[in-house]
Amino acid sequence: MTAQDRSGQDRSGLPERRRHPRFATEFSAELIRGEQSWPIVVGDISAGGAMLNDNRGLAVGDWIMLKARRFEAEARIMWLLDGVCGIRFPEAVDPAEVIANNVPVADDLWSRMKNLGRVDAATGPGKKPG
Repeated sequence: MTAQDRSGQDRSGLPERRRHPRFATEFSAELIRGEQSWPIVVGDISAGGAMLNDNRGLAVGDWIMLKARRFEAEARIMWLLDGVCGIRFPEAVDPAEVIANNVPVADDLWSRMKNLGRVDAATGPGKKPG
């Protein structure tokens, strides 16, 4: 899904030039630049790139490494805007596989909630209260 308006432009006001469909997502990853690394959140991903929630200390043209669960890819910073950045992968990735490996499934989410003591195991998925 893109953030395009009717004129074919994205939120930056620039013409939409992406070649691959983007998929909205939200998962944690690690951004590595040189000897520095920090946690980020991937906000969308396509075969050709991704949007990250953090652009501190980055510049257009920087090469970074993006690491997540069962995923590691080199990427180049393509744009910076309002605290987020866009990256381009030099080699195509499978966005469905990356999302499947990194976004928790409902059962995993439910397990984590139970472990936090925020829900009652007796009223879990597929169970009727009372």
